[in-house]
Amino acid sequence: MPAVTAADRAVAVLLAHLPGKHDQRSHGRSGVAALPRIEGKESMTGAAEATNPSYGTTATDDAPKYREAGRAGQPWTSDMGPLPSGAYEENCTNVTMAFEMRRRGYDVQAAPLDVLDKYGYAAGRTQIQTDQLLADSWRAPGGGPHNRSLMGQKWRSFKDIDKEVGKDWPEGGRGVIFTGKHIFNVVKERGKARYIEAQYDATPNRNVTALYKKKLAGEAKLVRLDDLEPTDAVLGAIVAAGG
Repeated sequence: MPAVTAADRAVAVLLAHLPGKHDQRSHGRSGVAALPRIEGKESMTGAAEATNPSYGTTATDDAPKYREAGRAGQPWTSDMGPLPSGAYEENCTNVTMAFEMRRRGYDVQAAPLDVLDKYGYAAGRTQIQTDQLLADSWRAPGGGPHNRSLMGQKWRSFKDIDKEVGKDWPEGGRGVIFTGKHIFNVVKERGKARYIEAQYDATPNRNVTALYKKKLAGEAKLVRLDDLEPTDAVLGAIVAAGG
């Protein structure tokens, strides 16, 4: 029996979230190649608003908490019942992947986070798990590993991160900023770093640059994405829009 690859598992996760609606192996295409495309041009704000439309739906008092699932790190599976509490509120790692894919023209949104903590809630990814998501989901042009690691870089101030984006990135360059407790997107716009919150409406236009510099005061890490190529493993973090 052939080995099950990370891409195969990612496709299985995607299909589990979209039962019977978006077969990623249909029409002779599979994986990223089978994803629907956005019609027309989408603004930065529009892309952010469309990335995680289910935010708040699994943060209700009656959302299930699967304490019987056991130790932290166990994945939620559909046979347990409805999505766990926090599935669309702790999915910021998935959100950043979905936003980047939308900016590339794919009509997708963030998948719910399906990893449970010891209390049975959906749990955000650790720095190590986020590194693995970035490593699996993106490749350098030509297919090689990109070698961009959160764990492999020092914590830096937002000032230093802004300087790198403004000086070294091309106009329109995109990536993610990781603060330890949260991850969000960053875009170089008009020569400056613009922080974008695609998980929820932290601000009306989703530009949270000033807000997060004050709210998340401290240090962070930066990974650029726009110059990388998505792999089928990214399907573990996204679903086709409208699913």
